This record gives sequence, C-alpha cells and structure tokens, in this order.
Amino acid sequence: MKRVVRGVITCIFISIGIYLLWQWFHLLFTKTLIAIGIAAAIVASIVVVLLQDRSERRRALRHMQGRPSLTTVEFGEHYFPPAEADAAAQVRAIFAKHISVDVSKAHPDDKLVEDLRMDSLDSMSTVEFVIELEEHFKITIPDSAAEQMRTLRDITDFISRELQSNQCA
Repeated sequence: MKRVVRGVITCIFISIGIYLLWQWFHLLFTKTLIAIGIAAAIVASIVVVLLQDRSERRRALRHMQGRPSLTTVEFGEHYFPPAEADAAAQVRAIFAKHISVDVSKAHPDDKLVEDLRMDSLDSMSTVEFVIELEEHFKITIPDSAAEQMRTLRDITDFISRELQSNQCA
C-alpha cells in the first residue's frame, strides 16, 4: 500500500512539475511572441517611413529635373533684382539646411510644400526654417505671414520688405 501511495504522490508531483514547466514555457513563449510582434511592428513602421521619405524626395527631384544647377549666389542674381539678390541667396542657403533634397535646381516660384515637399519630408523643418530666418535676418515673422508664404520668392519679398522698413525706422 505504501508503494501505491508513494507512486500516486510521485505522479502528482511529476504532474505538477510538468504543468509548471508547461506554464513557464507557455509564458516564456508568449512573451517572446509579443516581443517579436512589437519588434516587427517597429521595423515595419521604420521601413514605411523610409520608403515614404524616399518617394517624397524623388517627387521633389522629378519636379526640378531639367533645370540648370545654380549656386546660392547665382540663384539670387539670376531670379531677383539686385536689391533682393543677397537676401534671396541667404534664404535659399538657409532653406537648403532644412530639406533633404538638393535645392540647386530650385526655382523661386516652386511651392515649398507642393513642389519641394518640405512638410512631407520633415514637418518640424518648416517651423525650424522660419525660426532660423528670424534669427538670421533679425526680424519677426508673424504666424499669419508665415502661413501665407508659399514660395522662396514670397519669403524673400517679405524679408526684403522687413529689412527695408527696419532701415527706414
């Protein structure tokens, strides 16, 4: 009888051990699957963002395709009157720092958002661009004026007017 009781108790302990081992493997496996799922979602998100960024860059470059490549000084001299040429060159140089596309073929009438894809490439760059313009030219650009600026020409015209009004004052 003792052997049977011992055998039953042993079976119970083995069953409990197997059950606990099963639960541990199940928990470990479940946590591993969750971790793998989270990692896969993160990697997929990064890939989607990179592909979208690449696509937006290509769209901007296609828009400028076939145009001559100009330095910042040539840009100012070619497209703007002498009084605004220097400001235009500086605006484009600052703009180039805030966009991941080569702007050497940009035209002053290219729309920053629709043509050069500025907001699609990096939405914070738009804000940082305006802030850097304010600091560089030592002017204030009201939000209402910034919202109306669609092209490099709009920006240059606004800055030129502000600089002239500051010199007159």
